[in-house]
Amino acid sequence: MERLSCLQSIQRVEDHPYPHVFTEAALPEAIYSELEATFPEEQILNRVQRMDDGSPTRRLKTPEALAWSDLPPIWEDFLRFHTSAEYLKAVVRLFEPQLLRCLGPRRLQRLLAGSVAPRRMGGPSDLVTDCQFVLNEPIGGASTNQPPHVDNPKEIYAGLLYMRSPRDQASGGEFTLHRLDQPIRRLDKAIGRQLAPTLHTPLHSLPYRRNCFVLFLNTRGAVHSVTPRRDPVVRRRSINIIGQFAGRERMWRIPEFDSRSSRLRQLGQLARTGWPGRWGSGG
Repeated sequence: MERLSCLQSIQRVEDHPYPHVFTEAALPEAIYSELEATFPEEQILNRVQRMDDGSPTRRLKTPEALAWSDLPPIWEDFLRFHTSAEYLKAVVRLFEPQLLRCLGPRRLQRLLAGSVAPRRMGGPSDLVTDCQFVLNEPIGGASTNQPPHVDNPKEIYAGLLYMRSPRDQASGGEFTLHRLDQPIRRLDKAIGRQLAPTLHTPLHSLPYRRNCFVLFLNTRGAVHSVTPRRDPVVRRRSINIIGQFAGRERMWRIPEFDSRSSRLRQLGQLARTGWPGRWGSGG
């Protein structure tokens, strides 16, 4: 399975602005070419109708993909390896000095010794993994489906293997690392934990190219985004590889709220007490 590992060509960990690695040749060309040739885009379009809330994004997660009878064998092996305890432990060892600094020795040891299972597979575990096919519909202009944000604090790491289509002639779509300039006071889950521009500064972007791989540690302030794509006509393709805590453990803690829930509570209160204006109780 090591031949399928996205870590095999990693040379070093970069600490600035937060721990991450990047390579422009993640997999051997023969392996990548077979994955590219068997990328199940049409099956995903036909079988995954639901998109992310408020986003032109389809995701096919490991449990659903492995349930397909026609998933190409190389993709089955790829998904199983990148959701395995072997892969998670390899990522933890790669970032061990950085994890020691942010978690301390006791929590780091729990990472190394904890049980691992893919999401919704294998029963209860300390740590949860997933590997997802991601398709972003072509949207142009100045918009992006990933504005500056931080990830779920339960997430330990996130990796992206870019599977850019040979027919993709658009520019943009690059992964951008941001420096956090001011403390984050609270996060709105309803908008994907997006951050105000005054809190951070974009530092550098990593290209959206075939066989490129970026992996980052979800430390406090790991702000990232995707640059807008210009003149896209085909979907942006990537594989999202993540590891998370399964229980109450978190990489960091910042107060969170859900503005959707607040709005629903306000609507419920209005419904109970009477709507204002001509629908109000005194109308």
